[in-house]
Amino acid sequence: MSEYQRYEFMTIDRPLTREQLDAVNALSSHIEASSTHALIEYHWGDFKHDPIDVLHKFFDGFLYWANWGAPELALRFPHGILPADLIDGYDLDDFVTFTRHSDHDILDIHFGEMEGPDEWIDYELGSLIAIRDELMEGDLRALYVVWLAGQHMIGGYDEEEDEEEDYEISVPPVPPAFGTLTAAQEALAELLQVPEELLVAAARHSKAAVSSTGDDVAAWVKL
Repeated sequence: MSEYQRYEFMTIDRPLTREQLDAVNALSSHIEASSTHALIEYHWGDFKHDPIDVLHKFFDGFLYWANWGAPELALRFPHGILPADLIDGYDLDDFVTFTRHSDHDILDIHFGEMEGPDEWIDYELGSLIAIRDELMEGDLRALYVVWLAGQHMIGGYDEEEDEEEDYEISVPPVPPAFGTLTAAQEALAELLQVPEELLVAAARHSKAAVSSTGDDVAAWVKL
């Protein structure tokens, strides 16, 4: 199979200005860009810019994958909207970085050593971008999916070991409602090749989501 690389960017909070769009179009002769989306595909050669820098300057979401694997999903957030300790306790140093800047914060999920699946799959950022809103709403199921992917890569996840009192690995708590993942979370599990049996095993340790019926929504809106 010939070489194939795909870089995809999206805006969510606001469209690109004309000046920004001109700057994005100048990044590559292979680019197809609009005020809300940019796609770059290579069958040879490489992107000459740091995609995380491009994300930081212009976009809210970025997805990379190649026919040999190495998937990467990165999301940009308004500064401070996510807690500084977002990924503490997940032991994801080899796969995830959370970088805080003065204007935006970036969550970068990168599995550079992951090989591509046996069958060709077209991954699209549109199926994953909802993870951004989910994280801002406090839904951490996507981070647990990433943790499972990391454990699967290093061979560290074992359901029986998960039930022991002493852990050789740091096991974060399974988020509520892990047995009913959203479409975006399922797409993330597919991108990172998390086996279905791992998702099912983790879901056994997850509590059902509990709705907060006592919240005064009108009062919160005023605040």
